[in-house]
Amino acid sequence: MQLGDHTSRSGSETRKRGSIVAFRATAAERAELDAAADRAGLTLGSYIRMTLLVAPQTRTTRRPQVERVLLAQLLGQLGRIGGNVHQISKALNFREPVTQDIPAVLAEVKAAGAAIMHALGREPR
Repeated sequence: MQLGDHTSRSGSETRKRGSIVAFRATAAERAELDAAADRAGLTLGSYIRMTLLVAPQTRTTRRPQVERVLLAQLLGQLGRIGGNVHQISKALNFREPVTQDIPAVLAEVKAAGAAIMHALGREPR
């Protein structure tokens, strides 16, 4: 390709969607739109396109569903890990032995990592 030859274009120059449609919404309207898009498992743009157009010509962009129960359990697990780390640091400040606690905390961290991977729909390593 020579300088000035425009036969090869980057992805941003070859997109089919060229214009942006924008409108103002109140905070409540935006929250309602975001919640509806989340319930549909779509991005906001895809949700609006699917809602307003009879036959959208672009592919919808799906959002992965969040497993809320699993995430709540994970938050509890992270809280326990934080408490354990605090107890370990407190013992270290008083020069007390903590070797038996460290493997348990590391196991909890690994379990939390596996739970995050599961929530993301991926296999833990």
